[in-house]
Amino acid sequence: MSKCCLINGKEELKKIISANKGTSRVNEAETRFHIIDELLTKCFCWDKELIKVETYHNKTYTDYELGIPKKVIWEAKKEGICFDLPANYEKKILVDIQSLIILSQEIKDAFEQVSHYCSTRGIQIGVITNGNQIIAFLATRFDGVPPLHGLAIAFQSLEHLLEEFNIAWQLLSYDGIYENRILKYLNEGDKSIPIKLSSRLKHYPNSRYPSEIQADLKNLSELLIQDLIEDKSLEQVFYENCYCESGALSKYSLLSKNLLEDRYNSIFDGISSKPTIASVKPSKNDFAFNRDALKESLSKRPIVLIGDVGVGKTSFVKNLIYIKACEEFNKSIYIWFSEHFRETAFF
Repeated sequence: MSKCCLINGKEELKKIISANKGTSRVNEAETRFHIIDELLTKCFCWDKELIKVETYHNKTYTDYELGIPKKVIWEAKKEGICFDLPANYEKKILVDIQSLIILSQEIKDAFEQVSHYCSTRGIQIGVITNGNQIIAFLATRFDGVPPLHGLAIAFQSLEHLLEEFNIAWQLLSYDGIYENRILKYLNEGDKSIPIKLSSRLKHYPNSRYPSEIQADLKNLSELLIQDLIEDKSLEQVFYENCYCESGALSKYSLLSKNLLEDRYNSIFDGISSKPTIASVKPSKNDFAFNRDALKESLSKRPIVLIGDVGVGKTSFVKNLIYIKACEEFNKSIYIWFSEHFRETAFF
């Protein structure tokens, strides 16, 4: 599988065409053995471990189910059945399914059969082939379009497949299917998210026992990130050396410090701040309101710090307590609820 690629797949297809020129298979088993198996494994690079044959479900058997989880159903017909495809001198591969159904009863029956297989098994992509001709379509859809009213990809012969092998590889190969390229090709409105890389791992999720260095790094991270900041004797040192302020946070810290200073001076010293007269109209490039006026207005009101989880509310308050407003907090009475109260502080 490591050597299988678009170039090698194309060369293998040339060999298949040469080996089967002038032959006709009388039954599905021969068609599958001589052509379809070769196409899947050598041209489109499907590993045999990802191919299930004659899979039973709901009283029916499918010829091929590809992928883990299942991604595609290939239904084989004997090579003697020739699909009557619409006239197409330009050999375009995109064909309207209704046009195919009108021309050929065999194709209609095959479409209905594969569509039923896919819908009952929860598989989106269906492929019909007689070994020489290949038709692929979305057998299960989620956009409100009936499966048999959409578009299909049709290759009129193995020679036609060889001419358009670059596109065929992108749509039907192992890599192309797992990247959902055929969904985007047949349905421009497809907005599905990119496939997760983990979907390519056969035994995902699976835990691997950590190496010695991984275990050491894990323990070290817990020591530095978790235990260190929870150690009360080191908490103040941690905030002094590790807390980083933006310009806005620095302004908020200064304002909060001034509010606390005025509030507790008013309560405990018995000296109310004298009323001040100041313009709230800012000068150019200045703060929106005069800081003294704002401080005077807010110093007797509750202060509520609101923010999303993890944005730094607790760190902001602890930085005030230990660094920015250390003196004010040392002269203040405050209650700090943590754990079950989710770290709520009242000043």
